[in-house]
Amino acid sequence: DKINVVGHVAAGETDISYDDAGLPVGGSIDEPLDRLPDVTDQYAYGLIISGNSMLPGYPQGTKVIVSPSEKVKSGDLVICRLRSTGKVYLKEIAFSSGMVLLKSHNTTAYEPVAVPKEDILFCHKVVWAKRP
Repeated sequence: DKINVVGHVAAGETDISYDDAGLPVGGSIDEPLDRLPDVTDQYAYGLIISGNSMLPGYPQGTKVIVSPSEKVKSGDLVICRLRSTGKVYLKEIAFSSGMVLLKSHNTTAYEPVAVPKEDILFCHKVVWAKRP
């Protein structure tokens, strides 16, 4: 059982199409990833990181597996889409009093994005990463 790599994600930019349920549509753009035994989510999907917003830990070309069914908590690496802009981010998430903070690891180049919780259309947890 393989996991499709459905697209690239950078700081707010992506080439992935999502359906109304927040699940990616389309086939694999790269060699599908092996499903790990602890990734049981049937909707899990793979992405390739573009750009430098998550340096140094997640350089361009890093492949990640995302699990839409996993519970998200502060400190998790996530893929989320904003209702207001339609942008999709790969960020570290933090929750505080009705607000959500989306943080880049490359803080010299990228400011955190703060949005009301209601602006998050969907938020999927990154459960695995393989650096290039």
